[in-house]
Amino acid sequence: MKKNYLPLYDTPITGVQYFGLDIIFGDEKIKPIDAVKIGSREYENTIFMIKRKENVQYKFDICCVKELLSEYVTGNNFSLRKRMVNNVSTDVVYGINIYDKLIHEYSENNQEIIEDVRLLHTIYEHKTIMVMRVRFLIDNKYLQNEGLLSEVKELEQMAFSLKYSQMKYLIDQDRYIIDQMIKTIYQLKNKEINVIKRLLASL
Repeated sequence: MKKNYLPLYDTPITGVQYFGLDIIFGDEKIKPIDAVKIGSREYENTIFMIKRKENVQYKFDICCVKELLSEYVTGNNFSLRKRMVNNVSTDVVYGINIYDKLIHEYSENNQEIIEDVRLLHTIYEHKTIMVMRVRFLIDNKYLQNEGLLSEVKELEQMAFSLKYSQMKYLIDQDRYIIDQMIKTIYQLKNKEINVIKRLLASL
């Protein structure tokens, strides 16, 4: 099995403290660090424990939420925001466009993509976080349309079913499963666009 590594870049620590727990040879040592090199081989056998900094405060910005939702539902290239200090990324997809990319790769029978469990798991985690965030908006009176919560939960369930179908395919290797997954991805995309547009209209 090939190991997949994320591109190497520095992630500054803001708002949380990271502690490295080195588990090589069972030698447990807690060592505070100032930045995490994501993808670094130095940390490939390391578990990171996260502790919230109590003195950090953030005032919730509903306008920022609307902007991020608008960018997501249009598949806007987020790197355009930083083009003054960095080159625009052209080899990646953003937001809702991930579904079209998956449909394309699944239709082309790209086994590397089809067998990569991280992709659908990330989509499922994204929907789970969406449920939590919509509940937050409702609880804090930013959103009055409580019916949207059940619809976002449906998105979460559809994403979960995709994960389950992928596991089934990895065992059975039945192309029919992939064809059904493509249909579900298409349905998930269209439903999500509809839900997010109505969510934006309700904020």
